[in-house]
Amino acid sequence: MSTTPSFPLLEQVLARVDDVVLITEAEPSLRPGPRIVFVNAAFERMTGYAATEVIGQTPRVLQGERTNPAMLYQLHTALKAWKSTRVRLTNYRKNGVPFDVEFDITPIANETGWYTHWVSIQRDITHSNVAATVIAESQSLEELRAGVCAELREYTGAWAVSWCTRLPGDRQWHVHTEGEMHIANAESLETGNAVFVQRVPTTGGLLVKLAVRTSGAPLDEYSRELVAAVAERAASAADRLYAVMQRERVELALRRAEKLEAIGRLAGGVAHDFNNLLTVVVGNVEYIKSVLPPSRDTDPFFAETLRATSRARDLIQHLLSFGRRRQLTRQPFEVGTVIQAVESLMTQQTSNAMRITTAIEAPAPVVTGDPAMLEQVLINVISNANEAISKSARRGLGELRIIASRTTLDTPLEDRMGTVLAPGRYVAIDLIDDGPGMSEEVRERAIDPFYTTKSVGEGSGLGLSSAYGLVAIMGGTLLLDDASPHGTWVRVLLPAS
Repeated sequence: MSTTPSFPLLEQVLARVDDVVLITEAEPSLRPGPRIVFVNAAFERMTGYAATEVIGQTPRVLQGERTNPAMLYQLHTALKAWKSTRVRLTNYRKNGVPFDVEFDITPIANETGWYTHWVSIQRDITHSNVAATVIAESQSLEELRAGVCAELREYTGAWAVSWCTRLPGDRQWHVHTEGEMHIANAESLETGNAVFVQRVPTTGGLLVKLAVRTSGAPLDEYSRELVAAVAERAASAADRLYAVMQRERVELALRRAEKLEAIGRLAGGVAHDFNNLLTVVVGNVEYIKSVLPPSRDTDPFFAETLRATSRARDLIQHLLSFGRRRQLTRQPFEVGTVIQAVESLMTQQTSNAMRITTAIEAPAPVVTGDPAMLEQVLINVISNANEAISKSARRGLGELRIIASRTTLDTPLEDRMGTVLAPGRYVAIDLIDDGPGMSEEVRERAIDPFYTTKSVGEGSGLGLSSAYGLVAIMGGTLLLDDASPHGTWVRVLLPAS
């Protein structure tokens, strides 16, 4: 024999279930819609509204900007036909923060078959739904980062969400907030009561943190769990995108390396043969000059010829450097000595356009290699800076700062040409000018052989490529970046002795 539960018992059961139970009148189906006659305690927990605040209102009080019109149309159609349906909607809590729900709504009839009420059973799907589309469809780390942070800002009511990543072995985090990026340590991210951080290690090695900052009280437990759920999914997607990005970088570096190797062989071979021919030319010119008496007619001819052959020799040295056919003289030397010698040499040539200043860490850093090669690298970079500043529209003297210091690589460093520097101790020589700088396109191709922005006959396009080749011979690399607030920053990294 069964008994029917009393109403107090039903109320106790409904008060303890996790799903929201909402009952409305059956009509009107058109605006403003049926009025709410009952909500359970789960509704109050989910929405922040007390039952007394919504009884007599319509469920439209929960709707807002993100509420999907297509889902509302589906719901409205079911109401008109007196049919059950399941929909997913974005509603809004009392504090204005959105949340996602999935609910089944069913019409209830009395003993005569007349529909009197609608009963809706609602489940919060925010934790599984927020940023799901962004995570599934993002094609790059930048797109994923921007989408996830935007979703979390809206669904937590935070004033800022920071996306933080690092690779194992790195000491610092790369922190992106509202399009800005800075470097920070873990302790600074976790400081303050209003900051929540979720770290998710991933299979590919990329670590992801999401730091959510609020303007008032710390995040509540519901929002903390939401951030943790989104962070876990986002970290998995970031790992996948990072692996794809790394594979594409390796493939691009391999193609560039193969191209450079082929051009290097060609350039080195041509330079070698041309150098042999030029040696004969120079020798004959010098012999003729030695046997002829001095003359106003012949002296300018010999002088111009020898100047031209000197320029040809410089070009050959560029080609040999790029083709990596120059012999390396290995000896320990102080980079400061080379820098000061080059500064003294180039100051006279650059005095009309820019001044050169130097700062060398004490005691002077030492590397092992060929000082003549480093000298040629510095001359090439300084000449480029001087020419760029000379041709710019700015007035007054420009400035080139040369800074030599010790540095340590905690993780492998791969340059755009595919050269990888192992972790260890290095000497960094930074050459920073305040000229017009390079466009992104020019900076990407500046080290490519024979690439130049100059007019035909004004440049060979081998200055920076030969400088890169010389640095590579000594076991280092040459990097290009923007200087702040304008100009070009060239960094030469050489293994410390």
